[in-house]
Amino acid sequence: MSQYISVTKKGNYIHDCGYDDKGKKYKRKVKYKPKVYLESNNPNCAIKTLFGKSTTEITFDSMKEYNEYTYKNKRLEVHGVIDPIYQYIRDTYSNQKIFIKPKVLFVDAEVYAPEFPLPEHVKYEINCLSAYNFKTGDFYQLSLKDYDKYKNNIDVDPEKIKFKKCDSEKELLEMFIKIVQKIFPDIMCGFYSDQFDFPYIINRSIKVLGKKEASKLSPFGNISCKIKKKVDRVTKKEESYFQPKIDGIVLLDYLDLNLKYGKKLESNSLECLADTVLGEGKVSYAEYDSISQFWELDPQKYTSYNIVDTKLLGDIENKLNLIVLHTELTYKIKCNFIDVFTTLRPWDVYIYNELLNSNVCALPEKNRPKEDYPGAYIREPKPGRYDENVSVDAKSLYPNIIIQCNISPETFFAGKSLDVDQNDVDQRFVDGEIINKEKDLILTASGNYFTKNKKGHIPIILENLYNERIEVQKQAAILKQEYEQNKDDLVKTKIDKLEIKSLGIKLFMNSLYGAFANNFFRYYMIEIARSITLTGRLSIRTMEKIIEQDERLKKYNLSIVFVHTDSVVGDTSIYIDGNPIKIEDLYDKTQGELIERGDYDFIKKPNQNILCRAFDTKKQRVVEQKVNYIMKHKVKKKMFKIKYKGKEVKVTQDHSVIIQREDLFISVTPEQIKKGDKIIII
Repeated sequence: MSQYISVTKKGNYIHDCGYDDKGKKYKRKVKYKPKVYLESNNPNCAIKTLFGKSTTEITFDSMKEYNEYTYKNKRLEVHGVIDPIYQYIRDTYSNQKIFIKPKVLFVDAEVYAPEFPLPEHVKYEINCLSAYNFKTGDFYQLSLKDYDKYKNNIDVDPEKIKFKKCDSEKELLEMFIKIVQKIFPDIMCGFYSDQFDFPYIINRSIKVLGKKEASKLSPFGNISCKIKKKVDRVTKKEESYFQPKIDGIVLLDYLDLNLKYGKKLESNSLECLADTVLGEGKVSYAEYDSISQFWELDPQKYTSYNIVDTKLLGDIENKLNLIVLHTELTYKIKCNFIDVFTTLRPWDVYIYNELLNSNVCALPEKNRPKEDYPGAYIREPKPGRYDENVSVDAKSLYPNIIIQCNISPETFFAGKSLDVDQNDVDQRFVDGEIINKEKDLILTASGNYFTKNKKGHIPIILENLYNERIEVQKQAAILKQEYEQNKDDLVKTKIDKLEIKSLGIKLFMNSLYGAFANNFFRYYMIEIARSITLTGRLSIRTMEKIIEQDERLKKYNLSIVFVHTDSVVGDTSIYIDGNPIKIEDLYDKTQGELIERGDYDFIKKPNQNILCRAFDTKKQRVVEQKVNYIMKHKVKKKMFKIKYKGKEVKVTQDHSVIIQREDLFISVTPEQIKKGDKIIII
């Protein structure tokens, strides 16, 4: 048994870093021979297509030959085409299990600059760098100025701080490379590190040390920091973002981890995350005009500031276990750590592997046109005070619809459909006027049918995941009873691991619809996307009808209330870098990575330093805070126009408004504003 950490490729070689069955770390270069499948009349091939046809397996002598063949024949029905990396992981780590907890190095770099130091230009020197070995608890601290670790005034054991004063930035970067080589971490992680720390460290090391020396950061001598381009689907404008790479070491950004799995924050900053999770924050330098002045006048406290940033990440991980959760999903899917952040890749790889386990190859890759389909059902909320509330949840709604309706490309029945509304649930379904009269077919709310005669592969995959999660939850429940009796910490650790596994399966299952609704997904069909969402809407509409019209429930006078995310309208003016700008204009003008969470639901991650005027309720003053994300999405909900002292803003009904009530500064929703409250204007 062995465990991979990072699998990449260069030329005809796979670069593989991992652990052998004795727990010893290795790195190796492997020549790999990938394969594809073509439809044929070959009776001896065990692998069938998704639609049950025989195939012939073609194995290539090199990845170059594979790439040339699949590119030249991309218009043909070539089955099982996938990046050779994932074929290699399947062939080499078919029984992959986590027996070594990945070694994490938290990293934070500080740069001495009179302006925001852009990672693409790296004009300014790195003056302080902290690396926290999460496994051993050791802090490796490099600085261009003296630091007395016994006078640090922070909650860190001075004996755990390995401090080195460097005479030059060149020595600092060389020492950092030696630290990385010595520790040989599996994962390097920071906060907002994908768009600042890692790009800056890589590019600055290349500039100061030269590419040959800087490449020693990688066990394979291969580093890069590409600037990628992506077209905003709404504005059609091209956006850029960094894609740092240290071959053989996984680079993770804790900000992305928290965005995917963690807590919703008022501000996506390390300060806010630490305050929310730990009840503590970063080292303050409020007494100085700038961070540059902080370095000039108080290098001792500045260096502690650098150390604390990495410590906070370790403390947060101890609470949230987001890296543990991400690791669980990575090995569940059999992909690379970075792939789990994407929409399509996790499910493409997972389905590829699960199909081959059933001697079935993946469908050919095809580009299909984007078509409109309805989104999730939203009901206009009823404002008011409700003293007795009940939350009704359809457990794993979309996955269960796929299972119950046997929705899969090979079960779709193309020969029959009903002419119904494709934009919303046809009222005839709700009223019971349309019923399924076909014995061997399942009718969905899109009017499309799926066969009952054979179980679809996608429903089988989901059902297996669902049953696995139930079994994990049962095991956790038994252990919880045991823990209540003996309070054994070892039992508590087992419970935590099972709960993380359960959450990982749940998140993964619920993400399938996002892939199914994407026209670049190889299993995409507009009929499937509509069948899932409209049947989901029908489920909720039916539940509404029962609650509001069932004679047995009328005596309870039940009301249905719905709440969604909070936003302001696009023409809301905010202050950025001291100047007013409409938030929609800021979104359009900002360059950065675009994360698509769904239809008309986007997050933009700026790759430049943007400061927004905000009000700090603890310090009770206006501050400039860094903008980490700008979100843009459609909502159907009640809007409020708030007018105060000649100014106005339009917000959703659950958006936060900062007010002063008596001597307290608090956050309230528009409906909670009272007469006499003072609204904070900035």
